[in-house]
Amino acid sequence: MDAEAELARISANLLNSDYMPTFRRQRIAREVVRAATAHGLVKNGAVQWELALDFFRSAPYIRLLARVNLTTERTAGFREVLVGARVPRHPLQCIALLKSLHGTWNAVEQNFSLPDVGDDLHPAQRHEAESAPHTSPRRRWIEKHRARWFPHYQGMYREFRRANPKLTHSQLLRLMPDNARYFISRESLAAAGEHIASARGPKNVIGETG
Repeated sequence: MDAEAELARISANLLNSDYMPTFRRQRIAREVVRAATAHGLVKNGAVQWELALDFFRSAPYIRLLARVNLTTERTAGFREVLVGARVPRHPLQCIALLKSLHGTWNAVEQNFSLPDVGDDLHPAQRHEAESAPHTSPRRRWIEKHRARWFPHYQGMYREFRRANPKLTHSQLLRLMPDNARYFISRESLAAAGEHIASARGPKNVIGETG
């Protein structure tokens, strides 16, 4: 589908309150940061400008980004977008940016279809899972939900790997919702016959200098 035609379709879908109800400004900001970090565009809260500029200048959707008037150059405003301090004003800009960072809109939909980190955990279980990763409550919770969530995250991993062939295994996991790490690993994906992304990442990225 033509990029602009898909943009129009997505915009129309978003008018339906039942479509992607989590598509809200705070969630958009978190997903942009998650994806930018996975690509190495943001590190420790700082934009890696050389890598970021190269990424957006070579992005398949560079014309789409220009079409919605989203500036992807080294500006204070775009820095705030990449680090999650602000969200693009127009929904079309949000759509184009998220699609560029995730590779496909289907990948974006998958991320937004899931609850935010820990939303499907009881508060006590979430605390135990995060503070004591080897305790039995966490293991019990994972085993209880494995049949439901492993196939989902496996499919998401496959989608993201195809859409982002240059990303390493670790970068793909960072692109996915945080709960994914409870259910998929290099070993479990390999056991399920999944093709695993390379473990070798980019050598270095240039830090933000002002």
